[in-house]
Order: sequence, then C-alpha cells, then structure tokens
Amino acid sequence: MEFTAPATGTIESIFAPHLGDPFDDPEAEELLFNIYAADNPSPVAVAALRTDLVRDQHPLGRSYNIPFEQPLEVVEGGRYSFLLLVGAGSNDVIGSGSVVLSEGSWDNRVTGTIVCKLPEGVTLADDPPPGLVSSRECRGTQPHHAVINPQDQIMSYPIDNQTKYDDIVRTLDIADYLTIASNRF
Repeated sequence: MEFTAPATGTIESIFAPHLGDPFDDPEAEELLFNIYAADNPSPVAVAALRTDLVRDQHPLGRSYNIPFEQPLEVVEGGRYSFLLLVGAGSNDVIGSGSVVLSEGSWDNRVTGTIVCKLPEGVTLADDPPPGLVSSRECRGTQPHHAVINPQDQIMSYPIDNQTKYDDIVRTLDIADYLTIASNRF
C-alpha cells in the first residue's frame, strides 16, 4: 500500500485497531511490517508483532500499538509504501479498522461519504480550495476505505421487540464508535 506523508514528522509505532486469529489456536502469530521510501529497495522502518492474537474481548481481535525498531522520520510530500507480511508458520490473521456504528442503513451516514481523490502531490494539509477537481475528473473514493469497518444499527424495525433490542446490544458491544447523524431515531 502506498501513501504520501501529509506532514513532516516522526512516526514511532503502528496502531492496529483489531487483529485476530480466525482459528483461535493457542500458538503465537507473527506479523512483520516494513516501510519503504520511494526508490529505496531497503526498508526505512521495521516493526514486528509476535503474540497470540486472541479474540476474547472482540470478535475481530484486540487492538495493538506496534513500535518501530527505530522511529521513522517522514518528509511532507514524501512517497512511501507499507508492506505487511505474515511470518512463516503463522496461520491466517484477520484485521480491521475501527468499527464505526451508524443508526440505520438509509440515514445520513458519516461513513458513506464519497469524496474526490486529490491530485497527485496534494494533501488535506495543503488546504485545497473547493472545485479543485471537476465532477468529470472526480474518481470518487470513500476516505475511510480500509481504515474503518462501517456497521449499521437497525433502528427502523416497525415495533420495539426482542430482536430489535438484541441487535442494538450486539452492535453496541462490537462498536468502537457510534455516530448519530440525525434525530430520526
């Protein structure tokens, strides 16, 4: 996965909201993270996580803060790539961004917003002006793609019953965030 640094600074760790072992076996999993700078075949930062990725607190797994061996200095506008490897002997690993819960699938959803992709080399840190990209050039994207896991909370059941109650409790239990975009429910 490639990315452009929006600002100059130091990155000391990787935050993974959810990592888990889909087989729930007792063996440790190994994840290796490498960051590469453009036109550099050697990693500029390395991190590793070796632990049993249990799912006892959440069906998608616990959150982890994974420190780099040495802090990574990034330069605004610099192009980098991120590579994740599952170590030899490790089983499959599941991962997810933060779980963001929305009331209803048809309501004003924060996670359903589609925006135009910015031109190469332009980031939000540049405070781009409105109309920078025309509707014909938009190439619409969801900014949360691969960063969060959107979930709907079914609030539109016509009557309050046990099914509706159970769904509300289940979704609140797995959510990291709850968005309420209107006062409809």
